[in-house]
Amino acid sequence: MTVTLTTSDGECLEFACAPGQSVLEAAAEWGAVLPSACRSGTCGSCRATVTDGACDLGMYSADALPSGERDAGGVLLCRTYPSGPLTADLPYDNSRILYGAIPVRQGTVCALETVARDTVRLELLLEEDEERGAGFQFHAGQFVEVQVPGRVERRAYSLANTGNREGRVELFVRLRPGGLFSSYLREEAQVGDRLTVHGPQGAFGLRGRTLSRCGSSSA
Repeated sequence: MTVTLTTSDGECLEFACAPGQSVLEAAAEWGAVLPSACRSGTCGSCRATVTDGACDLGMYSADALPSGERDAGGVLLCRTYPSGPLTADLPYDNSRILYGAIPVRQGTVCALETVARDTVRLELLLEEDEERGAGFQFHAGQFVEVQVPGRVERRAYSLANTGNREGRVELFVRLRPGGLFSSYLREEAQVGDRLTVHGPQGAFGLRGRTLSRCGSSSA
């Protein structure tokens, strides 16, 4: 299935989406990381408007997508599963899209501290990367996804520290009742654990490929 997204400044992104794959996942697989945060239908960061085609919408919070917006074609791309060719408009310009593969690195838990009744400070030290070296550089407002040990699921968290040469990642995680990563932090996590970190991700980054404007022909 083909998905076509148009940014507010008229750039078109066209990519394939496999059955059972969300538009957000398909875009990232193609090489475009769209603005998002929770990836679970609760924050509304990945909102778009469908202009043509049909799709199924998974579970989401009404706070993230009010019924009036949904009736007008609004969707959350992390919860949008096309059932055929799909066209949608994005509410932001192309400069907010990060192009290129999301870095994936292994990290070791080097600090685990309860700072409030429902909040844990988690610090990771990333292993050296062949392309990026030992450091961890990112922009304010970006986030990482941390993969739960032994699972494929990830959870997104804002970065609490600044870019550094040592490869340190600092996160403040709010513990949620029954939450997958929250349960891990409460019951299993300890210094020395190894976690997989996907990122940095977010709305910042250089445009890594040239796109054609909607309606123009490509060679």
